Amino acid sequence: MLRSSRPPPRSSGTFGSTYQKRLAVSRKQSLKLARELDPPPDDENSFYGLWDFGNCRLPPLYVVGSLIPKINLCLQTVNPLYRMCRMNSAIGNPNFAFIWQNRDVLNKQWDVKESKKRKIRCSVPICGRLIQSSNNAEVAYERKYDVADRMLIQELLCYVLANRTPRNILIISDDCDFGFPMHILRERGYRVFLMQRSANLRPLTQIAQHAWAWVDVVNGLTRPFYSLPNA
Repeated sequence: MLRSSRPPPRSSGTFGSTYQKRLAVSRKQSLKLARELDPPPDDENSFYGLWDFGNCRLPPLYVVGSLIPKINLCLQTVNPLYRMCRMNSAIGNPNFAFIWQNRDVLNKQWDVKESKKRKIRCSVPICGRLIQSSNNAEVAYERKYDVADRMLIQELLCYVLANRTPRNILIISDDCDFGFPMHILRERGYRVFLMQRSANLRPLTQIAQHAWAWVDVVNGLTRPFYSLPNA
């Protein structure tokens, strides 16, 4: 489980006071929803979720306790019996506000882990130069070269090896590194659904049987923007 000692930001003035009030309301709603969420044991209709939360983010004041119910509603547009597993995997940078502000709520629904960091340097011993530059936006708490996708693929492998059922996987990411694992799972009879950042048709999208835009999911819109024929 994720443990963080990061204190909340100190703000002053009217804006800071308003933000803290809205944050308190959001946390209260999230905790209430998390207490009410008591899913039944996993079965053949449960989906194991893998969430790259640095790739598919939430707004800072988002009611995090509503996330699993909203995802369930999306899954149930395909089959009314589909739902998320009792515990799912989430990996990324814990310094995002929507993570450390809601870590107690998230830990009830997600096995949250901090992603590792890496740097790629020139392989010539005398070179010593950094040869991979970050294409991440320079935003607050951004860390360069996070490898959440590789860690999530390891989590996926461990899950598949340890569990014969359910054979349903939900990938929440935009990263093309998931393409090959998704293809292998499809070939072996797994249901593989995708939630990506936006409703853009990409090669990764077309491997999944159904795909949703993450921005739609967090706003309560439930219809997939892409579905394979006869899926």
